[in-house]
Amino acid sequence: MILVDDAKKILNRFSLDRRTYVELKDSFGRVLAEDIVSEIDVPSFDRSDMDGYAIRDRDLDGRRFKLVGEMHAGCDLEVAIGEGERSWVATGANIPHGANLVVPVENTEKIGDDVIVYEPGKESHISERGCDIKRGETVLRTGYIVNDRNIGILAALGNRIVPVHDAPWHAYACWHDRWKTDSLHARECNVLSGLRTRISAPDDPADGASAVSREYGTCKIVRGGGLGVRDAPLSSG
Repeated sequence: MILVDDAKKILNRFSLDRRTYVELKDSFGRVLAEDIVSEIDVPSFDRSDMDGYAIRDRDLDGRRFKLVGEMHAGCDLEVAIGEGERSWVATGANIPHGANLVVPVENTEKIGDDVIVYEPGKESHISERGCDIKRGETVLRTGYIVNDRNIGILAALGNRIVPVHDAPWHAYACWHDRWKTDSLHARECNVLSGLRTRISAPDDPADGASAVSREYGTCKIVRGGGLGVRDAPLSSG
């Protein structure tokens, strides 16, 4: 066993500035290696916050509006609102050109092709383009962990490839030349953590280092541990 401060000094000798790129689906739990700057506005359009009718607020004196279109979430139709006109809009839908107010459907009454507005309300019920994230905004910083929230942000920005630090491997290995029983003479032991499942490491320090290097390469963290049974060690640490 060593002190925590001594362990930190050892770990600080390793460089974690080894960038790699992974698909979004494989980025959960990884550490970002670059700042994430948005290349788009989110939302990318003026968005309705309510089910209702999009109108021009300066036309409210008329109180009666003619239906000229419908806009649903994901719809890419081009609808324009003129004087005395309105368009149905669903929550999340694009706001038609010319409209600057959404009247909730519960504050209206539809009569034929016309809609009567009883209470327009004091809010526009419109989220403006870029109100969540603006183009050019740094939304995630280097060193952030890709958690549930951040993976959602990356998906919203359309980032399918994510720059992350290459993850260090951490494994436990048993030097096994002292294993004497037939069942343990296979010269392998389970790695308790890490990306591999087996490791072979002779008891001789030089041979052991070579075996670990062959199995794991460089820039990995490997712990050695002793395992004892009765009065004799089963393996050395």
